[in-house]
Amino acid sequence: MDPERRFHVLIGAPLLVDHLPEGPCCVIDADQDQLDRLEQDLVVRPHAHGCELHCAVLARQVDAPIDWYRFNDRRWDGTLPLSCCRKGRPNLQLRDRSIRVGIELSALLDGLSMRVDAMQFLTVIVGQGDPLAVVEAGGDWLERIEALQLAAPDAEASWAQLLEARLQPLGFKRSRDGALVWKRTTGAMQRLCIRQLKLQRSALAEERDELKRYLQEAHDATEELERRHQEEMLHLKLQLEGMVQASVARIDLIRDLLEPRLEEP
Repeated sequence: MDPERRFHVLIGAPLLVDHLPEGPCCVIDADQDQLDRLEQDLVVRPHAHGCELHCAVLARQVDAPIDWYRFNDRRWDGTLPLSCCRKGRPNLQLRDRSIRVGIELSALLDGLSMRVDAMQFLTVIVGQGDPLAVVEAGGDWLERIEALQLAAPDAEASWAQLLEARLQPLGFKRSRDGALVWKRTTGAMQRLCIRQLKLQRSALAEERDELKRYLQEAHDATEELERRHQEEMLHLKLQLEGMVQASVARIDLIRDLLEPRLEEP
């Protein structure tokens, strides 16, 4: 399968370039230090398909304040407090809590420097934060998500049921093997492909009509310039003929004045 067909969105940065999926990627992480480490690895070993990094916390609403918790094990960093994470993990400790200003996924993807083709579908891997923010604030990008995976620890207990309730009406089905992966059904993907093709055809038709309008305007402008040119040339011709006639008349007048004097003895 062509790796360029999918665009991968990773929420929670991997440690190394080796852990990036095959295909173009956007990596979102709340920890700039982690992104810096990944960026250094990308300098040494560039990702073959391109990778763009963004430090952000995804929110369900634009500019929403987010309680962000950091632990001694960064895999647990996110929006859930220690009381929701510590069951069976006595060594897990809270490092700090901060208020972060969230950004909607749609706004972040709209601002990407990388170009995402209209026929590229998204796979989203949520390793930190609130996965419902992907659904609630995905905007038009939500329709292009082909698969969504939960990769955070204890995601089954914390998020799976809530996510299932939101994704099922959108044409997603959870993997039968129990993995925390939801994929759109074949029918939903076919309808999405048809819709994208119709949008592309409509856009091409608009470009064609715009080009025809431009060519017609250029043709009309050329004809107008030609008409004005002909008018100016006619005007210059008449002026020149008038000047010639006036010069001839002056010559005739001078000749008439000089001839009597020339005839005198």
